Amino acid sequence: MEEKKQKDNKLKRTFRKIGTSIKKADAFCMKHRIYIFFVIAVLLLTFVLSYKHFYTRKIRRNFDINGDYFSRRVDASRPLQFTFESQDALLSKIQLELSKSASHLKTSDRATISIYEKTDTENPIFTKEVYIYSPTHDTIDVDCSNLSLGTGELYFLEFRLSDISPDTILYMKMHNVNSFSQLAGEDMQADIPVGYSYVPNVTYQYANISYLSLISHLVISLIGIVLLLFKKYTDTPLAKALIRVLYVPHVLYLFTEILNVARWDGMQFLLPFSWKHYFCLLCAFLIVQVLYLLFHGITGRGWLSMLIVTVIVGAIAITSHVKIVMRGDAFVPWDIYAAGMAASIGSKYYFRITIQFIEGILYLLAIFMLIRLTVTPPQKQKKYRFAMIGAAILVGSAVSAGMLFNKKLLKKLNVSYALYPPLESYNANGTLTAFVVNLNNLSFHGAKGGDDNTPEAAMDIQNHYVELLSDVRQDTRWRNTVDHPNVIAIMSESYGDLRNIRDIETSEPVMPFYDSLLKNTIHGKLCVSIFAGGTCNTEFEFLTGCSVAGLLAGSSVYTFYVEDEMQWALPYIYKENGYETVAIHPFDKEWWDRDTAYPLLGFDRFISDEDFEDPKIVRRYISDQTAFERIVSEYENKEEGKPIFEFCVTMQNHADYSQEYDNMAYDIHLQDMEEEFPYTEQYLSLLRESDDALKYLIEYFENVDEPTIIVFFGDHYPTLDNDFYDTILGTELNTITAQESLPLYQTPYFVWANYDIRCGNGGVKSPNFLGQDILDLSGIPSPDERACLRYLDSKIGAINALAVYDRFGDAWVNEADVPQDIRKVIEDYTFLQYHLIFNRDDAEDEESSD
Repeated sequence: MEEKKQKDNKLKRTFRKIGTSIKKADAFCMKHRIYIFFVIAVLLLTFVLSYKHFYTRKIRRNFDINGDYFSRRVDASRPLQFTFESQDALLSKIQLELSKSASHLKTSDRATISIYEKTDTENPIFTKEVYIYSPTHDTIDVDCSNLSLGTGELYFLEFRLSDISPDTILYMKMHNVNSFSQLAGEDMQADIPVGYSYVPNVTYQYANISYLSLISHLVISLIGIVLLLFKKYTDTPLAKALIRVLYVPHVLYLFTEILNVARWDGMQFLLPFSWKHYFCLLCAFLIVQVLYLLFHGITGRGWLSMLIVTVIVGAIAITSHVKIVMRGDAFVPWDIYAAGMAASIGSKYYFRITIQFIEGILYLLAIFMLIRLTVTPPQKQKKYRFAMIGAAILVGSAVSAGMLFNKKLLKKLNVSYALYPPLESYNANGTLTAFVVNLNNLSFHGAKGGDDNTPEAAMDIQNHYVELLSDVRQDTRWRNTVDHPNVIAIMSESYGDLRNIRDIETSEPVMPFYDSLLKNTIHGKLCVSIFAGGTCNTEFEFLTGCSVAGLLAGSSVYTFYVEDEMQWALPYIYKENGYETVAIHPFDKEWWDRDTAYPLLGFDRFISDEDFEDPKIVRRYISDQTAFERIVSEYENKEEGKPIFEFCVTMQNHADYSQEYDNMAYDIHLQDMEEEFPYTEQYLSLLRESDDALKYLIEYFENVDEPTIIVFFGDHYPTLDNDFYDTILGTELNTITAQESLPLYQTPYFVWANYDIRCGNGGVKSPNFLGQDILDLSGIPSPDERACLRYLDSKIGAINALAVYDRFGDAWVNEADVPQDIRKVIEDYTFLQYHLIFNRDDAEDEESSD
């Protein structure tokens, strides 16, 4: 007892010493004005580091977008040469238009673009090799990295095919140029022959500094610096309170936008001049002020309340920054549901320290010091504190109802909080406003189709599609020859075929068995709604036939939506048709709440990591080989004569890929990349081990007597090295558009059987359609709840959170572009999906009472 008391006293003395040291250091910094000089240094340093934030973009074209253009073939033996007049001092990007439909390109084809000064056509001032083919758009994009040019000067641009396959055919969009008029002039352009010629359609993007933004930023910063330097202006309680209430929120806003790495104009808080921009600024300011008032009333201390607000806002901004860098999407409110899971897995996703991150940390320290400089005596009178709390509640309610959650006003001002593209709202609205307005997506857990949704209306729509199915002969389209085969569904963690985006050369084949298998399968691209995480979304779509396009994409769908039995889910249907249903996932059973969701979906048993004895480990996860051996074991031990439905979610290939391990079988390297991408190489090596495991599984079931179907698909692409996706996509992941990002949301799938089925390219599918196709192929009748899903499947190829795909695989990214008849079916599908998830119990209660 005495010993414990001595330890406690020693600990108290240690803390007292630390506290005394901190107080002495604080007093020293206050006396010598170190805090003030640090804040000034940070403001000046970040201004220098963030100079790009003060640039605006200017677009110039050498063609009329509404005029005529011609598709002309480009000869590999003759480069295209033409001149252009620089419209500004800094050239940031060039885009050349190609005719994709007329061209025949390989994903490895490249061209070299060079820019010469008019006075020196031998030595280029800029040269870059770029990929010609893009999976997403009809332009060849050349990042010029703010090339310095002379405004109004003429330059030569040369486009040369440098590395192409023998059967490549390139057609580019061009326009006529009449050079007869130049014969008598001094500025005759030597690269254009006399007469009528064709010049490629080129868009030039310039960067020029916004002096208004620059000056306004400097003025506000200087006012703050002057106030800090002259103590007589800032040493009164009123002055300190004003700095805390007015200046600190300004610096806090700049801090959040510096960390929003996708924004290139984050510090231009006064531009653009638009109602939308100032509305978003006002929202961010009012959010901070409401929180400040609330905590000021609770604590009675102004400096402490602003410190609490800074910590809250800082956590949102830093978390969002880290998520953008790692995954290309921002931090949204429902990510909080998955916070515990992220901690549980302990995965170290690759995070690079960016310049913005360093600036943000410096800004955060400066804000803390500003708050320290504004310490004032506490407010002891309770009536004032209660008044602050009341004002915070009153103003907060008004701001919430009248601005942040006023959907009509948000729509009128074009303040979007759409989920895709992931960063659109954060780039346009600012981090804090975007985070809060995204709470609008949480109404009914973000599900669409809730307006006027009643059991009676849902039944009418459902019956309508039951009748329509016979017209499209959906019941006979698979022509299945075997009823009730065994069904094995495998969702492979982070399984993607990078060759679908860009040809890449590797030291050895990555998926040789997969490639050899395709001729005996139905195969294609699976259009998923997630990238780099959110596995449960893809499996939820496959198992339930629902689409997260009508739900809260990127959320923990099992947590949000699976609360009661889902009798229309695949496991439930198979169980009702005499199958044994088994789920296998060699990881924590509580991950994504699978342990509670799987029984409600109809699984008899759930086998998790704790059910594997002495498994083979690859890196730190149970291997695909071990998981597939368990699939075989479950098949061999099933009840004789009873078919089995097994659903396996693998874990072997889960991120991260930054740490080296000595328990991997392969060491595959990229051969044709100028930069080094070690995490991508580890990922490719893991895919090769998955390929070996797949070979084992298929070869086993080739030799069993019972008819068996195996459906295999990837859940999403993984997070890989910095700039890898930028390199193969030809764009920047942080600023990618929805159209450009589509290839990142397309994983491979195939369907194989150990008996004769129709084989070939199945085109694009989404997980909800793929699950239905497997049910049809099994000869299992579908319940009426799936009638609309099946009808929609006959009309389109796929639907995910980004786009709707037609039967040929072409995407409609904008909802308005979807044909009206298809849009109506999607609306009905979304309406019925909402009914099944939220209103189904009401309908069953009415039926039982009848």
